Amino acid sequence: MKLTLLDNHVRAEGDAKSLKQLAEYLSYNNDIRAFEKRHVGIEFDWSNEEHLREVGEKTYYEFFQNFICHKISGKMLNWYQPNPNDPTEMGKPFQPWAMSEGYTSVVSIFQGNKAKFRSGLLGHAINFFQDEGIEVEVIDARSDYPKLTAEPVYSVGKFTAREDQRKIIDSFRQSLLDTENYGHFFTSILLKLAVNTGKTIIAGLLVANLQNPRILMPHRERYLCARAIADYMEMGFEVGVIAADKKEVKTVLKERNIDTEPVWGIAPFTVVMVQTVQARLKKGDITVKDLEYFNLLLADECEQLVGDQTTALIDKCRMPMKLGYSGTPLDSDDGYNRLTVLGLFGSQIYEVTTRDNIENSVSQKPIVNFSLNEMVGVKGLSISKAKYHIYTDPERLDIFMDRMLYHLGEGRTQWIVYYGDAELVFGVWLENELRKRLGLLAVIAHVNGKIKNRAEIFAQYLAGEVNVLIANSVIKRGVNLPNIRVFFQWESNDNDISVQQAAIGRGTRRDGENEEFYIEDIYDKGNPELEAASRYRMNIYSHDSHGAEINYLYPNKDGIPT
Repeated sequence: MKLTLLDNHVRAEGDAKSLKQLAEYLSYNNDIRAFEKRHVGIEFDWSNEEHLREVGEKTYYEFFQNFICHKISGKMLNWYQPNPNDPTEMGKPFQPWAMSEGYTSVVSIFQGNKAKFRSGLLGHAINFFQDEGIEVEVIDARSDYPKLTAEPVYSVGKFTAREDQRKIIDSFRQSLLDTENYGHFFTSILLKLAVNTGKTIIAGLLVANLQNPRILMPHRERYLCARAIADYMEMGFEVGVIAADKKEVKTVLKERNIDTEPVWGIAPFTVVMVQTVQARLKKGDITVKDLEYFNLLLADECEQLVGDQTTALIDKCRMPMKLGYSGTPLDSDDGYNRLTVLGLFGSQIYEVTTRDNIENSVSQKPIVNFSLNEMVGVKGLSISKAKYHIYTDPERLDIFMDRMLYHLGEGRTQWIVYYGDAELVFGVWLENELRKRLGLLAVIAHVNGKIKNRAEIFAQYLAGEVNVLIANSVIKRGVNLPNIRVFFQWESNDNDISVQQAAIGRGTRRDGENEEFYIEDIYDKGNPELEAASRYRMNIYSHDSHGAEINYLYPNKDGIPT
């Protein structure tokens, strides 16, 4: 079997039977767990009546078992997978629901004795063939990629690696030097780094351990893009910017007391807004040849960069080296997302947990208190109506107000109240309730709210001008708020990443004085879906990697009300 490593993909050549087995392995391997998404895309010849009829007669799983190995040219159908959890849909065939052109599947596309798949899956392919006793030849056909410096680098700008951070640098270098296990071919690197590990500093240090890297760092959110620009300028990198909104960039630079401006264009370390680059490509202001300048993709919160627009941009570049890092890189409930992360950045080579950071005295310990709310009248409501009800339920409000009074009495006054995906009107209502009942001033941070510049809101909170930050999903990523004492989880959330990023991620940042912070949550009893979401959050908090202490403020058995 011959595997040719290209900049973004691997080309496999061998007998058709082995490639078919490889396709099934890459698709159904427990590590990858692909195709769990309700809507997935596979290239398919919609005009071929024989194929369409045959697929229409098959279930979802039979479809993939029979067609994953085939490349079928032409237009693409998106297919609807019957919901395996819905008894009324069991056994239904896999049905088409939309068509589009120009789609390139993230998943391997196989035809005859040739195959092509993303370069991050190279290790899985090698392991599969070796386990099957098939001899593998790996050919390196990448363009020039950054090589390691002769000696390890543990300082960049004014930043010097802590002892725990040095271990990550050493692991990164070893993974590239491990030639016995094809290490020199694995230049797709994935790191799982909990909050407080110092992801940004570590990324800068890893880049400093490479010779002549030309870095592209994509973002999809303006504030996170502006922060990244300031971060890497502080480290001494020559930073270029391709982003439509210069105002937010200049605001963040001013807050950091950075007097110089970045390069407004391509530089050795270029931070971009994906949407801006795509728009300028379309206008002709940037060309594909311009993008071929880069040889290293650097991706913070890498699981957020797996959409079609971002992967299409990556594929326009020659990216022989990719480095992705996040606190939750493979924790998505979406198998398509996980497969794309693995395809782009390879298998995870290093993990730092919240418990690790607590033991290294760089994170606060989470103490989670669960109260009970017996929600009368929600039993028969749909999940969407029941979840809306929790925002307006007076008993739930009273429970949270009691817990707020308790923490005020204990001298814990710096809070975040998290309301997830609720409308801005709820944040405004809650702000009024806090002022009326407790006499507290609050400021609202809403992801789409036109209230204030986000940076100004966070600055007010950090300066102690207000004690309560009422926020939705805007705080989940890239926000440094080190003085949180209590996090109120108002949303009834059953999303693993959201709970980790919002509640655990924001609260664990050390403030220099305290060793723990508090999460106040509610077990919502009365609706099966809300109870399931409550139990789900309990399981997340209880995971050993978070190092949390869990308290149930009601009679219970393993957290379940008795």
